[in-house]
Amino acid sequence: MKDNSEKPTRDPSLPLADLGAGWRNPQKSRLRSELAHLEATLKEREHDCDIRHRPALRRADAHLQYAKRHWRRDSNAAWQHAFLALEQIVRTYSDERLVVWARTLRAELCESGRFTYWRQVAIENLLKGFPTAPTKCLNDRQRETYFEALRLRDQSLINQYWRLSMVRHHQLILAAIGAPVLTATAVILARSALLLTRESWKMGATPCLLAVLFGILGAIVSAAQRFTTTPPHRIPEILGSDIASVSRIPIGAVAGLTLWLFSIASVRTAADLDVPNLFLAAFGAGFAERLIVQGSGVPVLGIGPGETASPLPPRPTTSDDETPDDERLKRSQAE
Repeated sequence: MKDNSEKPTRDPSLPLADLGAGWRNPQKSRLRSELAHLEATLKEREHDCDIRHRPALRRADAHLQYAKRHWRRDSNAAWQHAFLALEQIVRTYSDERLVVWARTLRAELCESGRFTYWRQVAIENLLKGFPTAPTKCLNDRQRETYFEALRLRDQSLINQYWRLSMVRHHQLILAAIGAPVLTATAVILARSALLLTRESWKMGATPCLLAVLFGILGAIVSAAQRFTTTPPHRIPEILGSDIASVSRIPIGAVAGLTLWLFSIASVRTAADLDVPNLFLAAFGAGFAERLIVQGSGVPVLGIGPGETASPLPPRPTTSDDETPDDERLKRSQAE
């Protein structure tokens, strides 16, 4: 017997919606959710609070409207005004609710690394005399003390968002510069793969250009690696770090060019030049932001025809070298 009941049909636009959700910025999605929650909380407080809290609610509404207007273009400023709106809404809460929120704030202080040391000390001192049990008799001084502790906590979170924004800005700059450099390096190196051992090609302009490009790539990778995590510096110091990170690019170019000149001046013939090692050394010099890469035995010069690598002679050891310091001291005292 056939079932004539209608089967649920799937909307063909859902896969596209799922794909769009996967590419959507998670920070802006969370920000929209928080703004909607703040708007609902604000409407609830407007109906429940008394008239003396109306100025705080008007200030909260002004911050919330600013965040709703600018969250697409400047999400960090929207986060800041969202926290400011929350601070004004909290001013309308009852004393019992403030005591409960103070417990949560004390628990946040137990997390290692959540706040800077001075903020943690300041919040602890502000909450030291704040009641721990629910009460209905908080005076104005106690309420302002809690509001100041909450402001310090929110300002710490706002600074974290600003740091993340700066790191993302620096990474975009490095990606915009690094992508064309990487593409040009890969294309030139691929087209010259069969010419790496030719003496005429080694003394041409292409190895010089590739050495410079590898030096720039090393500097870009070094700068990008430094900005992978959120830097624990102050915000005014991070504001100038984008210029500092971009300035490493010409340093890498100079390092690659200098290594190429050093390699040309150090070999007797073109056959002695080890081009792959030259490129690796140029990348390492740009990455380390120095002209000599530590830990490489012969990074640029190769072994000429008929030559063999001679290991370094072992360091002569004496009985004093093999004797620990404490035993050596005892022996000298006995003598």
